[in-house]
Amino acid sequence: MGKKKAANVYRSAVYLVGRDGFDARAAGPAQTVLGEMKIAFSKTSEQYNQAALTRLAEAEEQLSDLMKVREAANGHTHETTSDARKSEDGSAVEDISSHFGGLLLMHGKQRYVGNQPVRAGLPELRIISSPLLTYRKNAIMPSILGQEDCQLLLGIITKLLPPRTITDSLIKSYSDTQAQAAWILDPEFSEDYLLFWNTGNISPFFLAFVLVIVSVSIRMYPRDSDPEVKLIESVVGMDRTSYRTAIQDAIHECMCIGKFLQNYDLTLVKLLLANRLNSDVISLSRSWMAHAVLSGTALSLGLHRDPSNLCLPKEEWGLRRRLWKAVYTTDKCNSWHHGLPSQLLLVNADCHPPAYDPELDGPGEKGKLKYEFFCQFCSILSILGDIYQTFFSSQTIQYASVLEIDEELQRIPGQLPTCLQLKDDEPDSEQFWYQLAIESMLMNTIMRLHLPYFRLGDRSRTLEACRRSMHTIYLLQARSVDVERFRSLGQIWMMIAPVSAVVSFSTHLALTNSDDTADWELVQSTLETLRGVPELHGYPIAETAFVYVEKLLVFPMFRYEAVEQLETLSNSGRLWNWLQNCFD
Repeated sequence: MGKKKAANVYRSAVYLVGRDGFDARAAGPAQTVLGEMKIAFSKTSEQYNQAALTRLAEAEEQLSDLMKVREAANGHTHETTSDARKSEDGSAVEDISSHFGGLLLMHGKQRYVGNQPVRAGLPELRIISSPLLTYRKNAIMPSILGQEDCQLLLGIITKLLPPRTITDSLIKSYSDTQAQAAWILDPEFSEDYLLFWNTGNISPFFLAFVLVIVSVSIRMYPRDSDPEVKLIESVVGMDRTSYRTAIQDAIHECMCIGKFLQNYDLTLVKLLLANRLNSDVISLSRSWMAHAVLSGTALSLGLHRDPSNLCLPKEEWGLRRRLWKAVYTTDKCNSWHHGLPSQLLLVNADCHPPAYDPELDGPGEKGKLKYEFFCQFCSILSILGDIYQTFFSSQTIQYASVLEIDEELQRIPGQLPTCLQLKDDEPDSEQFWYQLAIESMLMNTIMRLHLPYFRLGDRSRTLEACRRSMHTIYLLQARSVDVERFRSLGQIWMMIAPVSAVVSFSTHLALTNSDDTADWELVQSTLETLRGVPELHGYPIAETAFVYVEKLLVFPMFRYEAVEQLETLSNSGRLWNWLQNCFD
């Protein structure tokens, strides 16, 4: 067997372990594959023989170590009795999928390394990574930082971190209102938080993490006049917006002190995810760079690979799967918001979706509610990202693609658990908020899909989405007291979607010369409700839309003045570009 045939043997091994799902049972016995490779390369030229055999011996040893680590992590030995899963000599199948990408310890840090055929030596033999035996690295504490860096951290703490009683209250507020707080603020967070207040020791990343939570929680207060806001402003000596902006500068400083491009870890991933809720005080350029760091860090930490393939202990699987789902969804959302391509592709990932875990999501019905909301909301956001990246691109799109995505959207209501199906009179305010958020985002996604192609298909589905979207803003205002503490989570998308709906719905009524009194009254009442939404006060696009709808109410025959207003609206921002030529 020459080198060409040996390469074919190698490619067969790659195929066996590289199929969808990385099914180890179908991969064939690892020892047989390695044995065939050994025979193949032993018959090549003399100059390669010794090096090949040496590397094969190393590979076999590493394979043995990997399987021992996997068995220890899983708590049992992998066994099978099916004849189809045994080799010719009867040996059991061994999972070798992880050999084509795994976690390494590089200078004490966890890093993911995939198949790298460009490595020195024979590429076919350099595919097996060393097993990772240590999951978390120790935090970078002030004791090992330089004096100048310690002074910078102390300055940030003194200037921006509120007293403990206030900070405790803000962290509790975050924990009570965020669906993913139970696993973002895991037990390790609580330990490090207490350690800081008791000893003063804190890592740069963890300080940034705490500041992120503080900023998000301060944003939740609906009014600047709230006593809690006034108290915090008096303590830090800045108004709320200036304080939150200063926190963003401090977060960047902390990341630089911690050398985030070198020492990144899961704490950095969590703080970047949580910081997305501070986007209202983050510049577009800084937001995009933080997003790029988040995506790159997630890949380098191997979050895209299922932890069961990386020899990690089972207790870490749930967290990593949640982090990957959150990172992937964030990438989708942030990419279309910036009009740039996604940095993460599912084709390169095999991470399984998370399953409910009371230790990560919280116990009881509340924990299940938050878990279901996180999963369902991420799914809808991912579809919205697909819509923008597919249909608002330079490529020609067939209308069949619209219908294909719409089929996926039509399945979502039937997949929603009862706890997330919208009930106008839902007594539990938190559950009502999650229901309203799902309904609002789903209707927003349907409108974004169909409105650009309004002339081509069945308009009934689009118009129904507009009606239901307008109903969400009515509910949001009617029960504003109940959902006040959650309200900031809907800025601005939850408020702007009904604006899109009322513009589109009223335009359709005008163009069809509709005399349906109920529909026009719906437009009128929605406009009045939207004008009472405080988040939309002074928002230029909303004000332009309100003027446009008012003209249609006065001149329903769709006069030229209204047409000009529509053109102005459609060019006032990227979120409105779907209005261009929608109603020919």
